[in-house]
Amino acid sequence: MSKTVSTRVLLSLTVAVVIGLGAGATRADARMTVMYDEVPSVQALTSPQPDGSPGLSDANDGLFQQLPAALVLAANRQVEKLTGGAGTTVTPTIRGRSAVDLVALFRARVDIAGARLLFLDLGLGPGSDDFAGADSVNLDAALGALASTPFAGGGTYADRVHMYVGPQLAIADPVTWESFWHAMSLAGGVWFEAYHGAVQWSPEHWLAWPRVLRDGLVARGVDPTRIHVIVRGPNQAAVWANMRLGAACDLLANGPGAYRIEDRVGFVREFRATFGTAPAPSGPSAVTCGPLPVLTEPRATHLADVLELERMGASVPREALSTPRVPVGKPTVLRIALGADPLGVAAKLGAAAPTFWQDALARLTVTGPGINANAPIGPDGSTSLTLTPTAKGAINLALTVDGAAVRKAIGPPVDLAVTLAAHRGRVGRTLDRMIAQPTSWQFTIPLTSVAKAGPMPPRLSLRILTRRVPPKRSMVELRLARPGKRVLVELGVIRNGRFDVIRKLRITGTRAAVLVRIPPGVRLRARLAAEWLTRPDM
Repeated sequence: MSKTVSTRVLLSLTVAVVIGLGAGATRADARMTVMYDEVPSVQALTSPQPDGSPGLSDANDGLFQQLPAALVLAANRQVEKLTGGAGTTVTPTIRGRSAVDLVALFRARVDIAGARLLFLDLGLGPGSDDFAGADSVNLDAALGALASTPFAGGGTYADRVHMYVGPQLAIADPVTWESFWHAMSLAGGVWFEAYHGAVQWSPEHWLAWPRVLRDGLVARGVDPTRIHVIVRGPNQAAVWANMRLGAACDLLANGPGAYRIEDRVGFVREFRATFGTAPAPSGPSAVTCGPLPVLTEPRATHLADVLELERMGASVPREALSTPRVPVGKPTVLRIALGADPLGVAAKLGAAAPTFWQDALARLTVTGPGINANAPIGPDGSTSLTLTPTAKGAINLALTVDGAAVRKAIGPPVDLAVTLAAHRGRVGRTLDRMIAQPTSWQFTIPLTSVAKAGPMPPRLSLRILTRRVPPKRSMVELRLARPGKRVLVELGVIRNGRFDVIRKLRITGTRAAVLVRIPPGVRLRARLAAEWLTRPDM
C-alpha cells in the first residue's frame, strides 16, 4: 500500500438546528467535542495556552460540557448524564428500570439540559455481563419508542440521546448483546472510550477496535458520522497519532471526546493541528490521516499460513515421540521433540527461531483418558510430561503459542483486519480473536500424533540357542519383558534395507522357542507385528 499521506474528506451534512435554550448536536449536525472532565481541566483546555495561543472555544470548536461538573462553558453547551453503573441522586442509573420508566426519564433529562442532549455513561467494565439481559432489552425498547417521538426543534428524542461505550461492550458477542447493539444504532451518537480504566489504548487496540465498532454499527444501518472516540490521559501527541490511522481517523473527523485529560496543552495543540481554527463545519471535518499500516501481500500470506495451523493442525513425526503408547494406569514419561523451530513457524514469519520461541512462551497440552496436562516447550523445542491414562484411547497434543512472538516477528503494529482480509476464509476465527484481544491473543495448533493410551509393547529379545549350517534349522528363543497373550511376533532378515519376514508366531506368556531356517550371511531379527494385550491385572 502507498506510504503517502492521504486526506479523507467526509460529506458535510445539514447545518445545526438551534433548539430551545441551546445549540444541541443531532445526528446530522456540526462536528462536536464532549468535555467529560473536571472543572480545572475544562478551564485549562478553554483558557489561553502557555504560549499565548487561544484555548478551545465552545461554539467555534463545537464544545459541550458534561454535567454534573460545575459550569465552565455556557449553559446552552451543557449536557445531562445518566449512568449504567450504581447511580447517585444527581446521576441516576438506568439499571433495573422498565422501558416505560426509561422513556420518561430520558425525555425529562433531555428537556432540562441546556444543550438539550443526554449522555448515557455505559462504560461497563468486567463483571457487567448481566447488562446483556433485561437492562439492554429495556434500553433498546426505550430508544425505539423515543425514535418515534418527535422533538420540538426537529428530529426525535432518540436523536438527543448519546452513549459513552466501553470497549467490553463494543466487542462483545453480537448475539448475546444484540439488544444493546440495536440500542446503539438508535442513539443520536456513540462515543467509544479509547482506554481501559485509567490505561490508554495500545497502537494495536487503535488499529483494531474502532474498525470493529464502526463496521458493526454501519452494518446495522448507522450513519458513521454519529460515531466518535473519547480519549484520556497523558502524552496526547501519541494518542492523536494513533487516532489519525485507519478507521479511527474516520471517527476523528466527527470530533473527539475529552475525558480526564492530563496533557491538556497537548490536547489543545493536537486539536488545532487537526482541525485548525475555522468554525466547526456542518458535518465531519476534513482530516489528514496517516498511511494505513498493513503487511505486503507476500508477508500477509505467510502470516495467514501460520495462523491457519490453528484450523488445520500439523502432524508430528513418529520419531518426535519417545514412545507411541502410554500404558493404562501406570505413570509414564512422554517426551516430545519438535526441533529448534517447531513446525517451521519462525521461518515462515522470517524470524530468528531462538528469539521467536523465547517470546512465544510455547506450551504443549496433552489430553486423553484421565489426562489433562501441559508443560513449557524448552529452547530445543522439546518437553516431557508424566502421563497416567485411566483407559485406552487417543492422546491429543496441542501447541499453544503466545501472539507476542508473532507481533514482534511481523514488526510495527498493522491493521490486521485489512492485512488479512483476503485470507479471512482461512483464518477467520483466529483473526476475530486477534482483533478482540489485540495484545493478549494466543493461538493453539492441534498436533496429529501416533501416541495412544494403552498397554506398552512388551520388550522383545531374541537369542539363538543352536545355530546349524544351512539348510538345517536353528533353534531360537524369544523372550518378552512381561507376560502377554496373543502377541504376534515376526522373524526375518534385512535385505536391501527392507525387513523380509521368514516366520510368524504368537507368544503366550513370556517365552517361546522355535526352529527357523536362517539364510547364510545374515542376522536374524525379531519384531512385534500387531496389537498386543497385557493381562488385565498388569
